[in-house]
Amino acid sequence: MSTTQQDDALKAVQELRSAGGIVLHKDQTLQEGYLPSTAEQAESIRKIIGLEPDTSLESYRLGAAFVHAAWFTRDYSSEGEFRLHDIWCCLNGENLNFTDRHLSAEENETLQKLKVLDQCLESGRLTGIYVSESGEGEIWFYDNNSRLLKRLDIDYRSYVQNLFTIKGTSGWQYLFTDTDLSGDKFDVLVDYLKNALNDFPTVFPEYDYTDLRTRLEART
Repeated sequence: MSTTQQDDALKAVQELRSAGGIVLHKDQTLQEGYLPSTAEQAESIRKIIGLEPDTSLESYRLGAAFVHAAWFTRDYSSEGEFRLHDIWCCLNGENLNFTDRHLSAEENETLQKLKVLDQCLESGRLTGIYVSESGEGEIWFYDNNSRLLKRLDIDYRSYVQNLFTIKGTSGWQYLFTDTDLSGDKFDVLVDYLKNALNDFPTVFPEYDYTDLRTRLEART
């Protein structure tokens, strides 16, 4: 990566803050709880997020325990939120230890073992990392509204890159699942995503939204 994750996170928040048609109503960077990692811990983190052994981990750390932003457009056509946790703070935290009676026993087993990476506090949606027995990380998305748990077809680094690109628009994680979004229960999320992906190329012109738009079209 050409910049650090900390730089990219602060840039994403500043872009939301500066965008004329967007209201940023939550903006917090929490330093308290940010943890250094030992050499042994860093080696484990690299494996979980798919880095080569000699890759500098510091470029992939957030420089804070978490960065939190929530926004909506002035015409209320779209909204989004992210509370991205630093990777070591995420992995060093407690398991989610939560079950949902609408999920299968196997799904609940996975849900309980998730380490929370990203949260949308207003909607109850979250993204977590599941560490397999081999020590590799899987990215999972839980939607408390639709009672769905989905593994994302994306790795940690791509997750963070896409998060900053789409600025946490509500439901964006579904674009990396096999979910059919054409049903009525996804109407609001689909509208948010369509509106954001129509407007963002103009609002944030340095980002490429082609892949995200293609993914949305394929699921609707």
